[in-house]
Amino acid sequence: MTDLQAISDFDRGRFPGERGRLLGLIQDVSPEHFYHAKEEDVLGYIAGFCSPKACEIGPWVCNPDHPDVAEDLLTDCLSSLESEKTSVGIPNDNRVAISLARDTGFDKDFEVAAMFFETDESQMDLDAIFGMGSLEMG
Repeated sequence: MTDLQAISDFDRGRFPGERGRLLGLIQDVSPEHFYHAKEEDVLGYIAGFCSPKACEIGPWVCNPDHPDVAEDLLTDCLSSLESEKTSVGIPNDNRVAISLARDTGFDKDFEVAAMFFETDESQMDLDAIFGMGSLEMG
């Protein structure tokens, strides 16, 4: 099993829907900003994207039993980004992610509502979803 397949399998257990092709696209578009942590199984992954004006982090998904891994992934991703302006969308319910982001220097700017069509939001493991991807990339 390739790492991408293992990352996709890990993601599927925390986010409703199959995002394997999307994760492959994210990795292809920005491989220098795509990190994952793995022991016997994948513990988490994070992706970052940069434009000439700013960078964005997400998706950022991690096993909630390993907040140290989530912090390491965030640190690694931030160190690879080329912009002083970086954003990440964090679910309000993930207090660990909010704390990690604040400890790293992020400030809350605004809130958005996540809306779902023909899916069950209760399938989302919000403790594992540390950061949402951009609207363009998932």
